[in-house]
Amino acid sequence: MRIIKVSKKSDLFKKAVDIFKESTYGKNIVNVAFSGGKTPKEFFRKLSKEEIDWNKINIFLVDERFVPLNSEDSNYNLLRKNLLDKIDIPEKNVHRIEMLKTPLDSKIDYEKKLIKYFKGNIKFDLIYLGIGDDGHTASIFDMDDVNVEEPTLITESSKYPHKRITLSMDTINKAEKKIIMATREKVGVLKDLVMFKYPAFFIEDPIILIESDETN
Repeated sequence: MRIIKVSKKSDLFKKAVDIFKESTYGKNIVNVAFSGGKTPKEFFRKLSKEEIDWNKINIFLVDERFVPLNSEDSNYNLLRKNLLDKIDIPEKNVHRIEMLKTPLDSKIDYEKKLIKYFKGNIKFDLIYLGIGDDGHTASIFDMDDVNVEEPTLITESSKYPHKRITLSMDTINKAEKKIIMATREKVGVLKDLVMFKYPAFFIEDPIILIESDETN
């Protein structure tokens, strides 16, 4: 685990961009998965302004709500508005979770795409994650979700609307780098991870970016 503390939210997203650029430099192909939620919006906007060769970047979603892709609740829609529409990236490089007849259909479809693209060994270069007030990450809400060994799964929680399709913890942990972005209001949640064994606790060797007054 590597913890990087910054004093301002803008510095949090700047550091996340720096990690992206450092991790993609010199590589011919880069596979990155982004989470949705409130926290990444500014990060996406900052990333869209950088000089990046998007032809070599393949973008995937960590998780998605089972809603139309043009819904305000869609992670893809958030990504599209704040990043994809602002950059020159080939359409074939964007791998979204399609909304099919049922969540199971969408899960199976995304899993097949991942297995085909990665030739059976699903390993991302970078995965950007957030953390919820209850310690969930991606759309992994409880221990039953944490222990799933399939590449993807369907989840739901009484605390949140919509069923979700998400990468499994097993898939997340195979990534070369896992970056958790935590704004100031999530500091307490991070401190409780070990005590309460929230789902985010099970991310192996993450880079944790924290907006905090304690920057030393």
